[in-house]
Amino acid sequence: MSMETDQKAALLLEDGTLINGYGLGLQNVVVGEICFNTAMTGYQETLTDPSYSGQIITFTNPHIGNVGTNDEDHEQKTAHANGFVIRETFITTSNWRAKQDLDSWARSQNLVGISGVDTRRVAGLIRDKGAMKAALINPATQENIQKAHQELDEFQDWKVLIWPVRFQQHKNMSGMKACGQQQMFPKLAKLWLPSIMA
Repeated sequence: MSMETDQKAALLLEDGTLINGYGLGLQNVVVGEICFNTAMTGYQETLTDPSYSGQIITFTNPHIGNVGTNDEDHEQKTAHANGFVIRETFITTSNWRAKQDLDSWARSQNLVGISGVDTRRVAGLIRDKGAMKAALINPATQENIQKAHQELDEFQDWKVLIWPVRFQQHKNMSGMKACGQQQMFPKLAKLWLPSIMA
């Protein structure tokens, strides 16, 4: 399996920075909080992690997508991130567990992605300028770019961060479950609960 695209896409940051690349996954315009993730592995787990709900994840490791996706490596059955940004534009999936390449899986999860981006530059912009709204544009037509500017302008009250839980005003997360049934870890709780409750 290999993943290659020549569909023009773009990442538009809140400060007006427009970064060009190539589209992956769903063709759409999505808005969210731009963030970055420096992990070398676990991109499927990250994209399906509810704690990333409403975010556009920039993966700084250049080899995202090289092991494809499978039916086991997910936090939940559906993706929670709004989109993702990766560096490589041509990725050959090479793993015996792979069922789909990242592009095909992203389409099945209604995820918008962009490749061919200097993701470390994006991480530096976030580090220097702080949390920002952003839009992923796939394909990057003039009409879609104008739509992205408008949606960024209208995307107000976009987040409230309260440790240790993320609440987002634009999305009702009250019915979300982290797993299908209640699970108790009494031995683990004894180790960390006293320290945070002190």
